[in-house]
Amino acid sequence: MAMDEVVELHRAEALRARFYRSVAETLTQLRPSPGRDRKAAMVEIAATLMRVMDLPLVWVGLLPAGGSEIQILGAAGPAKSYARNLLLNIDPAMPSAHGPVGRALRDGRPRLTRTDAPEFAPWREAATRHGLGACLAAVAPVADGAKLALCVYGDSRTLLGDDLLDWAQRLIEEIARFWDHQALLDREQRLRRYRTAQRTIQQALLAQPDPEAIYRTLAAVLVDVAGAQAVDVFADDGGVLLRRMALAGPMAEAIRGVSIPPRAPQGAVVPGPTRAFSQGRPFVRLQSTQDASTPESWRQPPLAQMGAVGCWPIFGTPPVVDAAATLAPSGVFAVIAREADTFDAELCSLLDEISNAAGLALRQYAQREALARERERQAHLALHDALTGLPNRRALEHQMEGALARSRRHHLLVAVGMLDLDDFKPVNERMGHAIGDRLLLAVAEQLRGALRDEDYVARLGGDEFVLVFEDLARIEDLEPLLERVRLALEQPSQIDDRQVVLHASLGMALFPLHADDTGEQLLRRADQAMYHVKAHKHGGASLVGSAATHRERRKHAQRARGDRFAALWRVRGASAADALRRGAGHAGGRGRAVLHRAGADAGAGALLQ
Repeated sequence: MAMDEVVELHRAEALRARFYRSVAETLTQLRPSPGRDRKAAMVEIAATLMRVMDLPLVWVGLLPAGGSEIQILGAAGPAKSYARNLLLNIDPAMPSAHGPVGRALRDGRPRLTRTDAPEFAPWREAATRHGLGACLAAVAPVADGAKLALCVYGDSRTLLGDDLLDWAQRLIEEIARFWDHQALLDREQRLRRYRTAQRTIQQALLAQPDPEAIYRTLAAVLVDVAGAQAVDVFADDGGVLLRRMALAGPMAEAIRGVSIPPRAPQGAVVPGPTRAFSQGRPFVRLQSTQDASTPESWRQPPLAQMGAVGCWPIFGTPPVVDAAATLAPSGVFAVIAREADTFDAELCSLLDEISNAAGLALRQYAQREALARERERQAHLALHDALTGLPNRRALEHQMEGALARSRRHHLLVAVGMLDLDDFKPVNERMGHAIGDRLLLAVAEQLRGALRDEDYVARLGGDEFVLVFEDLARIEDLEPLLERVRLALEQPSQIDDRQVVLHASLGMALFPLHADDTGEQLLRRADQAMYHVKAHKHGGASLVGSAATHRERRKHAQRARGDRFAALWRVRGASAADALRRGAGHAGGRGRAVLHRAGADAGAGALLQ
């Protein structure tokens, strides 16, 4: 035997010995254990084979069930950058489908190919640049229908012969068995975590949290308990984009750099949450750096390292009365998982239940809120006038009770005024009840605007209103408040193309000067004062067609009554305060002091007994 042949024989024997040793070391690594990362295990196996075999490159890849793109799970060796740049696809239209790996996947048999072979032409230049001389590829199926591929590369120093094909096939089959066993352990552990997460979420929802708390709970529990890499929760607020409500998990910061998904598809690339929300059903996308339908941000590290994204719509809006109407989602949550096979049928069923529980909690919250709003509305209607929205007699009684109690406690005065619109009934009959209602609304608004925050106005019914002024330290404090009321009421109300001026009579009474017992007693004294005012004036409602006509009407009224009101002002007292004092001085007797305020269409007055 020639010396060269002896050398080659020894090299071949040494290589086979290394192969056998590599198998032994690899088998010790192929021991499934709970929580072990299968991708990390593939990196370890590739590194062991590369080290023991002294090879320039070893990689392990996965062809997902039903997929066409081969994902490299782990690579090791000086030429590792060559593997990172590989684009392997079994689509017949792609060159890689006819290369050594593509043929091995198609035939199911190991294949040895030298880099100078015709089928290696698409990669020859890059392989030569990395010093690669041959490629040995072997494949094995796994339980979920996917396939694992093992590729080892030799250089000019490493002889890869056909006698090593069986070795490579045996090795990839052992790796596939480990993959299946570890996947089974992972699946069982994952299902346990998600079942625990489901119970935790349901327990948290029993506390009837608000929507924001529901969204936060959903994200936090699926990350902390179920172990998701990230959970992104969105709600529909009616805008173009969905609104992010919660985001949690180790990949949260990377996801923050991704654009917020729209409510509806916009273009060829549709984000998973948008697809699930717009279609109203779950959507699972396996990660692929070569899939054109995958958003660009998900093709770049670190998101490209994730295995799958599952998106579930949330139906949190109470159903409409029309039973035939399609229930529309109110939100969507996305679960980002490291493993591509995470979303199997059983886990998808669990996520369906979690989505249903979140939707039920949201609907129940909405129903509770609607019920609370209805209770508030009913309570408001019970205490407020239906036309003007002002407090009614029942609310006034509560207010008076509190006002008198505060007056006693703080030793302050309370003034109550009974206001009645003069000749409102003829106006109502002549112009119609619809116009009358609009006039009452206008008066209510004028009174609201004239009063301070601490004052109170109520409508007793018809054209009667009650004013309550609190926190009066002295009688003189009432004068500017009544002036504000007068100025407000003398402003004409615009009703369509007409202006209407209403005259009013106002009777005032003070607590505790004119009644020191109950609010009802004080109201009676103010009512008596108001009727006394009516008995001593001849006013009415003025229907004015234009602002000019209104001014003419006012001049006529001033000529008719102004001098008499001024005389009464001078005779009866220089101010409302004076009249009120005189009335207070006659409290308990039969005397009366009447104040008519001159120069105002409102015709305010006070009767003190």
